[in-house]
Amino acid sequence: MPNFDFTYFTTLAILVFAVGGCEKMSPYVNELDNPTKEFPRAMIFMTIMVAITALLGSVAMGLMFDTNNVPRDLMMNGAYYAFGIGDMTSLYNWLMRLNAVVMPMRYLWVFVAYMALKKAADHMFSPKYQFTKNRTIGFGFGAWCFFFTAFACVMGIFPLDVEVFSSGWNFQFAMNILTPLILIGSGLLLPCLANKDK
Repeated sequence: MPNFDFTYFTTLAILVFAVGGCEKMSPYVNELDNPTKEFPRAMIFMTIMVAITALLGSVAMGLMFDTNNVPRDLMMNGAYYAFGIGDMTSLYNWLMRLNAVVMPMRYLWVFVAYMALKKAADHMFSPKYQFTKNRTIGFGFGAWCFFFTAFACVMGIFPLDVEVFSSGWNFQFAMNILTPLILIGSGLLLPCLANKDK
């Protein structure tokens, strides 16, 4: 049973990152024969497949390693150990956690767009599929997803497995803040440069 402490909550960004990607099928919802029934079924089926895959992967790792003596770097090197390749550096752990902070941030924009569309849906268009027909409930779901993802990203900024306030911790903490800001800045700058070239 996990301990629901500060360290546990710093790993939420990895969870959001791990289950990300299903939103990429949303543009094709209206191409389904019956999107109202088929899309929720597809999402439920996908969730079950992800859960089964994660559970089987955990069982497989449990069979390969002594659960009373789990290697400290199992998150990054588990697959390497399982196939006899050997140890990798802690740099990969940090980069994976940094990726788990940066990648889910894009979902924040998706949730903002969803809430804006939910707020204006009655006035602009009538889509074939709606997650919920009630605007307030839909907006609430979007807000919950936004704030949970934002919380996970903020908690993921704090470095793990490094002595707090050491030079390595300060470097990782600074980079975990600067990297998303640089990526957001370049995302805002590049369209301006593209428009200037036109």
